[in-house]
Amino acid sequence: MRSRAFLLVALLLLAGCRSHGDTAPEWVKRQGREAERFYVNTPPKSESYASEGGKWRARYELGRTVICGGCSSPSNTFLPRGDVVAIWFDAETHKLTDMSLGP
Repeated sequence: MRSRAFLLVALLLLAGCRSHGDTAPEWVKRQGREAERFYVNTPPKSESYASEGGKWRARYELGRTVICGGCSSPSNTFLPRGDVVAIWFDAETHKLTDMSLGP
């Protein structure tokens, strides 16, 4: 239940982001694709980019539910799964700051 609430908040925050389509810097596109391959390694059906508050977001719609192979979880729970991956980067340092996988 708690993870669903987190995903809902994350999706609502994403809805408020300014979309930049293909105008994102090349480093965002490159690092976003590398991170997407690390976490789920599934070719995306579509991708979008947005900036907000000193961060860049790369969002990939996968078209099917996948398991996060690059994630960890306690031994008594399942690995995260979803069909949309969102990855955030700090605009100044270019470091990955957050990743979410959800519906």
